[in-house]
Amino acid sequence: MEQMSKQVALVTGGARGIGKAIVGHLARAGYHVVFTYNSSEATASAVAAEIMATCSWKSELPIVKPVKLDVVSHSGSQAVVEAIVAEFGQID
Repeated sequence: MEQMSKQVALVTGGARGIGKAIVGHLARAGYHVVFTYNSSEATASAVAAEIMATCSWKSELPIVKPVKLDVVSHSGSQAVVEAIVAEFGQID
């Protein structure tokens, strides 16, 4: 896959609290952001939509993507990293 021009970030626990703030900051700075959550898919999807809406002034929107993951799972964590690299070409 061809590398994308935008930087790509992975944030664990990005659906609430400090993690959500970090996801928002990175997205508004122009990063594509994949964030993990371990509870509600509906909440994580709402967070992604909310953050994308705060970036609507940009001509090219960043991708904000939630991924369910229990970070205790080494194999699950490895699979998420591999999927991000396959989709975006990198993690910065």
